[in-house]
Amino acid sequence: MRDRTGRTLEEWVEAVRTSGVDPLDQNEVRKWLKAEHGVPQNSQWAIAFETAKQSGWAERPSSNTSTSSTAARRQHCDPSSMQPDV
Repeated sequence: MRDRTGRTLEEWVEAVRTSGVDPLDQNEVRKWLKAEHGVPQNSQWAIAFETAKQSGWAERPSSNTSTSSTAARRQHCDPSSMQPDV
């Protein structure tokens, strides 16, 4: 990071925190990094993500389609859920 931007990731996180930009708004952080410091795009994403993470942001858990698929298969195979043919 220092080679590409002149600062470490921790130095960037501190810069964002003291900038007045909402550290949880990753889009605004990336815009600020580009406009004010000319930070390259991949570095913008890394800095914005780490700043948000250290500020309390939590990723949403990924939706687990296998769970719902398994439940659907179980219901389909459950004899008590079957309707008799008329």
